[in-house]
Amino acid sequence: MTNSRAFDVPLSPELELVLCCSTPAFEDAARTRAQELLDRALNWNKFAALAFAHGLSPLVYTRLCSAPAFARHASSLQLKSDARALTQRALVLTTEMKRLIPRLEAEGIETLVLKGPLLARIVYGDSVLRAFTDLDIMVRPEDVARAWALLADEGYTPEYKIAPAHFAALIAYGNHLPFYGTPNKELVELHWTFFARSRAASFDVQGAWARREPICFDDTTVMSLAPRDLIHFLCLHGTKHAWSRLSWITDLAWFVFRYPDLDWDALLDHATRLGTRRMTLVGFALAQELFGLVPSEQIAQQLCADHAVLTLARWMWQRLLSGEQNLPTGLDLVRLVVRSRERPRDRARDLYHHVIALRPNNVEDAPASAAFLHTYTLHRLWFLVRKYGRVRV
Repeated sequence: MTNSRAFDVPLSPELELVLCCSTPAFEDAARTRAQELLDRALNWNKFAALAFAHGLSPLVYTRLCSAPAFARHASSLQLKSDARALTQRALVLTTEMKRLIPRLEAEGIETLVLKGPLLARIVYGDSVLRAFTDLDIMVRPEDVARAWALLADEGYTPEYKIAPAHFAALIAYGNHLPFYGTPNKELVELHWTFFARSRAASFDVQGAWARREPICFDDTTVMSLAPRDLIHFLCLHGTKHAWSRLSWITDLAWFVFRYPDLDWDALLDHATRLGTRRMTLVGFALAQELFGLVPSEQIAQQLCADHAVLTLARWMWQRLLSGEQNLPTGLDLVRLVVRSRERPRDRARDLYHHVIALRPNNVEDAPASAAFLHTYTLHRLWFLVRKYGRVRV
């Protein structure tokens, strides 16, 4: 059951209804509250727009489509249209996943599917209840070139033009590359590690590959992260993006609801060893505040004990309410990096990566010299001094 306030901020009735219809436990209390909200004079266009912007239209529409009070409003048509469009997109991408994964595996390329249809199946029980607009496929770094060639044979084009001389820099500093296909403009993101270089040490990459589990989609078997690794990945991904979409918080809440017997304390211990305890707890703080779900007593105690977690979660919630869905930049990025890390060395590494280090979309302009990485750092530092230090040249 959701509340009418979150982090001491009153929820608009439109946002409360979206959350109410997204809660995992949509039972008597939630249904009654949804009916009360439906009987109000809501801004129905705002309601439909919120559900769509946060990727919740299919789930919200499924929960409301049989309610007479909802069917009377014209916005029900907009929500229905949005839900159908996102559902159709999900079906197209699921079909493409079932086509591409066997082709990659037939070439001896091991794969992991991240999020997308797999997460929808694991958490929601239906690959069309969770909206997604791309397909995330992960391969091992040594298989990227072959996977890239296979996608090219299938008509996919990379977003960036990467010269062969720059390929090593892309693999070293990046973690994925988007590919666009035809005729339905499918978006496939080819991953070779879970996070960019600064956070590569914060996730048990080798262990995650070793623990992967098969998930069946009709006659196709795809490999998924084990539940503990998948939850950890979702928490780190959500925190990296400042939890700017309600669907990501909803995913985590559904995970807590679906896996009550998971060893949640072992997950927290694992995150603590990797220096990502705070990044993991922020997601649980948001899920607890919005949906009243917390996976274990130890996690509940940690949420109360670490004031920095609640401060960060409150800042993220205020940012979400403002409608900001882009990655944090400037001082907001610095604030996110410093507050979300409990170990000073991790803060320093993350700050270096975000402020100084090479970005994958800069690789296509990179010189092919062996000294390029040192040259880039110097040029980047000079650029920042000129931009923020107002140095006259």
